[in-house]
Formats: sequence, structure tokens, C-alpha cells
Amino acid sequence: MSFNKSLKQNGFLLFFGLVFLLSGCVSYSVNPPPYPPPPPSSPPRAEAPPPQQGTSPGKTSGQQAPPLSQTPQQVASLRLVDHGEREIRAGHYDRGISLLERAISLDGYNGRAYYLLAVAWLRKRVPRRALGFAQKAELLFQGNPDRLKKVYQMESRIYEKLGQPEKARQYRNKTP
Repeated sequence: MSFNKSLKQNGFLLFFGLVFLLSGCVSYSVNPPPYPPPPPSSPPRAEAPPPQQGTSPGKTSGQQAPPLSQTPQQVASLRLVDHGEREIRAGHYDRGISLLERAISLDGYNGRAYYLLAVAWLRKRVPRRALGFAQKAELLFQGNPDRLKKVYQMESRIYEKLGQPEKARQYRNKTP
């Protein structure tokens, strides 16, 4: 009696094991979308009206509109950077760092986020960590001389804190 019961259980397990194993061998056929994709059915967007006299382009009621070429992730990253900067200015370095790290996770090319992380870590008296973020900001600001100069000044201060006066002097005298 126990032999029959054991045989039924093993047969049952063997059956489901085969079904499970063979179900992975089934292939599904999905037709790829046509290339090139068909044109959108919606009408093209109208261009924005020219700015009114007395206002600068891209600004409306005190807020800067993001350029159309920015992705939603980049826009969200910029907002997090603004919030993080306010937290750092208020002395809430850990909150600011957290927000800036989230901004970088959304847009790893946001040089301002790296610069502000360097500021926060320097104010927390962790110059070695600040240096890493400042160096990344330096790479990202290569096409922006004004911001690059600020990064060089910060790197000079960081090297002073690290006890490297010669390196600090080099960055102080560096020009973009």
C-alpha cells in the first residue's frame, strides 16, 4: 500500500516537473513594429509666441521654463538640485546631500548637483569626499568658463584643507 502511494506521489511530482521544464522551451513570436514608425496622427505643435517686451526669453512670472530638449528626468533632477541647494543653505547638509544624490541618479550629467555635493561635504568637514565631487563637476563644466572658475576656486580650498598648499595654489591660479 505505501509503495503505491509513494509511486503516485513521485509520478505526480515527475509530471509537474516535466510540465515546468517544458514550458520554458515554448517560444513566443512577437512581430516587431514597422520600421520606420508611421508619422504621428496629431497635428504639429505651434511655436511659442515671442516674448513680451520687458521679459527675458524662457522666463514667465519668475519661473524659468525648461528647454523643450530636456527629458522629464532632467527636469526632475533640476528641481531636486534647487531643493537640495536650499537645504544646504539652511545648514541641513544631510538632507541636501540626499536630495542631490537623487538628482544625480536621475541625471548623471548634472554638474551643478556635483558642485553642490562638493560644497555640502566641504561644509561637513569631509574634504576628501568633497574633492571627488568637485573633480566630477570640473569635468562636466568644461564648456562653461564661469562655473568652471568657481569649481577651481573650490578645489583650491579643498586642497588647502587637505594640507596640499602647492596643489591649492595651482588651482587658485588656474583659468578656464
